[in-house]
Order: sequence, then structure tokens, then C-alpha cells
Amino acid sequence: MSHTRCKVLISIVSHINGSQVLGLLHDLALPGNYESVAVILRLNKPEATHVFERSWPFPLEIVQNDQPQGFSANHNATFRQFVESNDAQLFCVLNPDIRLHAGTMAALLACCERKPGAVLIAPQVRAPDGRVEANARRLPAPGEIFRKGVMRFFGQGLREERSESWDWFAGMFMLFDVTAFRSIGGFDERYFLYYEDVDICCRLRLAGLDLHYCPAVTVVHDARRGSHQNVGLFLRHLSSVVRFFSSPVYRQCRRLARLQAG
Repeated sequence: MSHTRCKVLISIVSHINGSQVLGLLHDLALPGNYESVAVILRLNKPEATHVFERSWPFPLEIVQNDQPQGFSANHNATFRQFVESNDAQLFCVLNPDIRLHAGTMAALLACCERKPGAVLIAPQVRAPDGRVEANARRLPAPGEIFRKGVMRFFGQGLREERSESWDWFAGMFMLFDVTAFRSIGGFDERYFLYYEDVDICCRLRLAGLDLHYCPAVTVVHDARRGSHQNVGLFLRHLSSVVRFFSSPVYRQCRRLARLQAG
């Protein structure tokens, strides 16, 4: 990839998600999306690269991992390797199962300009059927997580909980200020998968930095809910839950939330 100057460096990690990644790349090529971006596609497992090597209207670099890495390590590696060479001001983490409308990136950049103090911005996320997903959430509590786990075990449906206020954004779409991301050391790589998004939002808030939800901009998330079906992913999820709720980051963020509420 030529080191084209860009405003947004987009990090995508594929876990043999070829068709989803292609759909996302086509969306990024739409007007109002491609003009200020460069894309790094990291293949976490062996995967054919020729399907992605097309004439895109944005710079695309494809990186093949020697061995699989976790969510945090993958995105941190992309940040370290490419953010400086692209002179990026913003670092965008995108899941392969996200779909964009024309003008999504331009609208988010406009949101950034309206909120110059925000170091993390997230759009509203909708399911393919149009339902609003709860990607902007309040700080979770252990009892709440236990209750949801029991309800899922017994096959009971869960109501999506949305709030006018939020403490963290889900990791399927996160747009970071580069300086802020670097200042807190990026994602905590002790989280292989799950809760790295909660952790990084808490650390940003503890550093006195602002997060902003931009519901006027919407994206589509075709979620697979892998941890609900795969025992290995469920154990990863459980490990991350235990790590987060036993961490000083959680305790400090809980105190902060209480102070702000009271």
C-alpha cells in the first residue's frame, strides 16, 4: 500500500469471514465512505487473499497473521504498524459483520467535528430487521450478568436494554481519537475476546476523557452470537467476565459512576 495520507485508519480482522469482509469493503467504497479512509485487513487464520485484491477507491493493506491472536492483540498490532505511516487522526475498529450505508463515514466525521472533545464515537447499531441494538450501554454489574446467563440457559428471551445515558460502547464499531488510544495503551491484550470494549471505555472515562454516542448515524450488524452456541467461545466469554469484574478498572469505574449519579 502506498502511504497515502488519510484521516481514518480502519482496522478489520477476518476469522475466515471472506464474504462478510467483501460486503463491508464494498460498503466502504460507497460515496461518503471512502474519501478519507485507509483500510488494514488482518487475516487471523489462513485465508485466500486474492478475493480481496481489487481496485478499491481507498488504500488497502492485507496482513496474514503467523498464528491466531485475540481481538485486542489484532487491533493493537494494526494500530502500532500502520497508524503513523498513514498520518491518521482517527482509528476505527470495525467487525466484518457490520454493513454501512453511503455517507456513513462522512456523517461520523461531521459528528467528530461537532464534538471536538470526544475521544471515542459510536454510531447507532441496528439488526438486519431494523431493530435498534444496545451497543451503547451502562456499566454492567455481576448480578445482571448472572441473571442474563440463567435466562439464556433456560431459553428465555432477553429484552434489549437501552438508556439515555451510557458508560461504554460495544466493540463492533468504535471510532477512536489516535492520541487518546495511544495514551491509554490501546486495548488490554489480557482480554483475548469479549469485555475488551468495556475495559477500554472504562479506562478512557477514568482518564477524564469523553465518549459520544451518535444515534443519528446508523449501521447494520448481522450478529452471529457465537458465544451462545460455541462452548469454546462461551468459556472465553466467562473468562473475560471474571477478569473484568475482579479488576481495579471495574471497581474504579463503578465508583466513578456512583459519584456521577449522586
